[in-house]
Amino acid sequence: MAREVNQLLGRVFAQRHKDGRTDLEAIESAMRAALHQAGAVALSELLQFAAPGMAADDSMWAEFDRGWNDILKLNEPPAAYLHMRESDKLEGEFSLQ
Repeated sequence: MAREVNQLLGRVFAQRHKDGRTDLEAIESAMRAALHQAGAVALSELLQFAAPGMAADDSMWAEFDRGWNDILKLNEPPAAYLHMRESDKLEGEFSLQ
C-alpha cells in the first residue's frame, strides 16, 4: 500500500512543481483509487495465504487455536471467544457492562 501512495504523491508533487497548482478533488479521487487498488492487492495476498490454511491438519489447527486463545486473553477483560457481530456491536462477550 505504501508503494501505491508513494507513487501517487510523486505524481502530485511533480504536477505541483510543473505548474504550481494542486487540484485537491483530483488528488482525492486518485487517493481513493490508489487505496482501493492497494486493498485489492492486500486481499489477494490474504486469500492466497488463508485458503491453504483452511486445509491444514488437526495439529496445525490446534497450534493456531492456542495462539488465537492467547490473543483473546490479551483483551481487558479477557475474551473467551470472538464473534464479529458481537464485537462490532459491543454485545455478548464484548459488552461494556
